[in-house]
Amino acid sequence: MPTSNGSDADQTAALTEAVRGAAADRRPLEIRGAGTRAGMGRTVSGTPLEMTGHRGVVDYDPAELVLTARAGTPLSEVEALLAENGQMLAFEPPRLGPGGTLGGAVATGLSGPRRPFTGGVRDFVLGARILDGRGEVLRFGGTVFKNVAGFDAFRLMAGAHGTLGVLLDVSLRVVPRPAVEAARVLDLPSSEALERVA
Repeated sequence: MPTSNGSDADQTAALTEAVRGAAADRRPLEIRGAGTRAGMGRTVSGTPLEMTGHRGVVDYDPAELVLTARAGTPLSEVEALLAENGQMLAFEPPRLGPGGTLGGAVATGLSGPRRPFTGGVRDFVLGARILDGRGEVLRFGGTVFKNVAGFDAFRLMAGAHGTLGVLLDVSLRVVPRPAVEAARVLDLPSSEALERVA
């Protein structure tokens, strides 16, 4: 089981205590990762719940095309590990700044330019472990493509901005990296470009 460059840190116990304390005091929390997606969604003000320390790859089996990592794991570490094995995240999470985390990418639900062809974030989430508002750890889904046990509640985490729970770790389906990629650039006036696109 590969790890994320020696940066493994499971902070589930500390995060659970923080959420339970906030629930008991009826104090709102602001879930924070690297802050690269801070302006998205509704504005939240509350006691910061820092997630960047809760990091590391929990499980990765290149042959099974499945990766499970903690929410605070930097995207750069996840993508580097996948690249070493000729794989990638098909939804191409956009880089909105250095240090962006896996949890932030899933919580915002943003996908890159492959989305129309491969699908969005929620199409690749196989399971999630979360903390609910009472500080209870819940697990949804698993690490297999076909999961018929219960509801697909884990897919709701993609794009929920933490409103349904604090993401602890996420299991994602990964895909082989293309052997070759090519980009084509056309220098056209905007009217002709619009006509070609249509």
